Order: sequence, then structure tokens, then C-alpha cells
Amino acid sequence: MKPFQILIFLVSVSFSLIGLSLVFPNEGIKLGTHFTLDYPRLKDILGLEKLAKNEQVDSIISNQLELLKSLEVDTLSSLLPPEGKPIIKSIHIDTLKHKIHKIEFNQMDKTLLHTFFKKLQSPEGTLRVLHYGDSQIEGDRISSFLRTRLQSTFGGSGVGYVEPKPLVERYTIKQTRSENWMRFPIFGPKDAKVTHNRYGGFGIFFRYAMPPDTSLPISEKPLTAQISFNLAQSSPANHLTILYGNAQASILTEISANGQSQVAKYLNTQTKISKLHHRFASNPLTIDIQFTGSDSPDIYAMFLDGGQGVAVDNIPLRGCSGTFFNKMDYGLLSSFYQNLNVGLILVEYGGNVVPGLETEKGVDQYTSWFYSQLRTIRKIAPNAPIIVIGPADMSKKDQENYVTYPLLPYLRDGMRNSALKAGAYYWDMYEAMGGYNAMPQWVNGSPKLATDDYVHFTPDGAKLIGNMFYNALMYEYEIYHASKK
Repeated sequence: MKPFQILIFLVSVSFSLIGLSLVFPNEGIKLGTHFTLDYPRLKDILGLEKLAKNEQVDSIISNQLELLKSLEVDTLSSLLPPEGKPIIKSIHIDTLKHKIHKIEFNQMDKTLLHTFFKKLQSPEGTLRVLHYGDSQIEGDRISSFLRTRLQSTFGGSGVGYVEPKPLVERYTIKQTRSENWMRFPIFGPKDAKVTHNRYGGFGIFFRYAMPPDTSLPISEKPLTAQISFNLAQSSPANHLTILYGNAQASILTEISANGQSQVAKYLNTQTKISKLHHRFASNPLTIDIQFTGSDSPDIYAMFLDGGQGVAVDNIPLRGCSGTFFNKMDYGLLSSFYQNLNVGLILVEYGGNVVPGLETEKGVDQYTSWFYSQLRTIRKIAPNAPIIVIGPADMSKKDQENYVTYPLLPYLRDGMRNSALKAGAYYWDMYEAMGGYNAMPQWVNGSPKLATDDYVHFTPDGAKLIGNMFYNALMYEYEIYHASKK
């Protein structure tokens, strides 16, 4: 083919493609129920249409970045109080400067939240804040910043809840473990050997041996498992607590600190839930735990705390939609909470259901399930306020732009209504970010505040969200504190 003929061919093909872009339906061509044949429009090809920047979102981001800079937060540890720092009783919140997106509640009911604030001022032992969430909080994101702010204000230390085998390693603590540890979450495909619903209080338990088959004898060969924690000097913890149950045989637990043996105890057997607690004489930099026996207990949770003040427990459940509470053993869940001094429960879910939502009916079904979970938590922990942290803005590709999932605002409304109906509180992360189509500016700004999946926050973004929620919580605390003067 001659060069001139090649040129004519290419020009013809180009005009044909452009012509197709002019006549192809904007909504695409449906191919069955789940597939749509799409084709770029001319303005997309030429780059003539891009989503306009939302000045409100830019204002929110710049304001919050300025606030973080004013705190001089180069690392989380810089917020920790020096030893002996008095507990702050009053926090002055400038609502305009902080651009606070407030916590919502039903019929001016703040009773339970005020109960938490009263405990916060003078905590007896360790006052726990449980932060349930999905992959948005993995690695201790959001929780860690909230923990540091609360501990710097009201006292406390340590990293709280730690898992023997986390799905994602936390950046606030380093740990190693033997390879025989296994995870058994309540959601997702269930292991056939788990024939019960005793998952503690966090929807997961851990073992270093498979759940026992009653038709088979327990191994006579001793089994061992180890966990080692390296604690940063900025997060000192001199209290170790292990909640466990379902031990079928005598199991020796040996605890060491900084390489020196501290204590050796045998675990209780055949109990639904037991507590092993040890207080170290000083704040160790390393803690080693070894289990030895012919079986493994179900480990429901481990905690590394300072023994006094606030603890914020990061409880990430990847892929979870928060509808597991009704599936658990209520008696065990109640006992779990009774073994902890739970002051506040944060429930951050919703994001995992967004991509699969196709109709408002589907949203209504999920929010109905979600409401029933909140009612269950309220019954089991009636004295602890629940704050639902709604889903963040999430984007999907539409032609050349990333736009908010169509049903996300409707889901937000449904989750808010479910929370208030159940007697819980609601903090709207979606609106706090800037609302509809806010996520692209979180992804593409500097610093980068969200990842390229247009769903998850970066560490910087998680820090920003954590500070926004902290300010909303402290706004309510300041109102409470002022009323008691």
C-alpha cells in the first residue's frame, strides 16, 4: 500500500470513529442485566469536559491541613503528653476555624454521650473506645490519630487492641509471630471446622491449631506458638491483657519483657471467656508471649495499655459490611464487653456495599440490616454511646471522569436514619469531606489524601479525617464541660 493510500485509510478510520462518538448513546447500550457497552464521546476524546473543581472541597482540605500544621504533627508521637502532664478539662473549639462537621443525634438526646464525657474526665482504669470498621481503618489508620489526640488530652498510653495475626501490619507497632497462627473471622467463607458462633466481641478469633474435632483425640505432642511485640517509646504500655476461651487442654502461657521472664500461667479450660492480665513493673520495649500445650485456645483479643486513661482499639474487618453482630453468641459478646470498660463504640461501615448497590430497594435492605445490628449493640452495651461514622465519598469511572457512586448519597441518608432510629449518633464523613464528587480532589491534591482506587485514604488523609472527627467529638465535649461549670 502506498503512503498516500495509508494516509487516506487512517483519516477515514479517524472520521468513522469520531462519527460513531457523535451518534453513540451517552448512557451506552445495555447488554443484559450487568453489562453496558460504552464508547467515548467526542468531548471526552478531545478532553473538552473535565469535572470542575469544587471550591468548597478545596477550602475544607486547605483548612484542615493548616490545622494539622498548627499542631506541628510531624509524627503521631509528637502529640503524646510528657509524663505527669495534667488532664485538660476544657478544649476551646473555634467552629468557624475548624470547619467542624458536627455529630448528629435524635431529639437533642446527649445523655449517653455525656456519660462518656464524665468518665473521660476521670477515667477509672482504662476507658476503652472501640473503633469497628472495614479496610478504611486497616493498619491503625484514623484510629491511631484519634487515640493520640484523646490520650494527649485526657491521659493514657499504649496501642490498645492487637491481633496475633493481623491481615495488614499496623504502622504503630511492630510484631512478629510463629507461622502457625490462623485467623477465623465471622464473615466471609466460614471454615467448616468452626461449628460455633463464639467470636468474642470483635467478630474474629485466632488459633495456632485447627479447631478441635470432637471425634478425634487432642494431640499428645506439645504445640507451641509465639508472638513478639516491639513497642515504641512514644506508646508505652505496662499492661498486657489476653481474652480467650474454648481451651480444651492445659496450656502454659509464658510472658517475657525485654528478654527477661516475667510470669508463667496455665490458662483456664472449658470456659467461654477468661482473662489473663499481667502488669509489668516498668514500660518494656519488647514483650514476648509463648503458648505451650496439646491444644490452642480461641484468642479473642490482646490489649497493650498503660493501665490508666483512654484506649482506642482499632478493629479492622476487611470486606465486612458491619452486619455480623447478630450472628455472634450474645452471651459471649456481653461477657466480652463486661470484661472491658467500654466507654464509646464507633461503627464505621457502608463502603463495602456501595459498588454492589443497584437499586434503592437494595439500599433499604442493607440499612434495615444495619439498624438491627445497632439495636443488638445497644442491648448488649446499654451504657455505651454508639457513633456511626458514615461512609466516605467513593468514585467510579464515568467516561473520562471519576464521579460519586449514584446510590452513595441515598445510602448515607439510610444509614443516618438507621443510626438515629436505633438511638445512636451519626457523623457524616461523606459531607465532612465535601460531599458529592469530593473524592477526586482528595486523590489528586498535594499532599495526596486518598489512593488511586478513589476509595481509601492515604495515611495523610486518614490523619486528616481522624482530626476532623476528633474536633467534632471535642465540640460536643466542650458544650458538656461548659454546662457543668
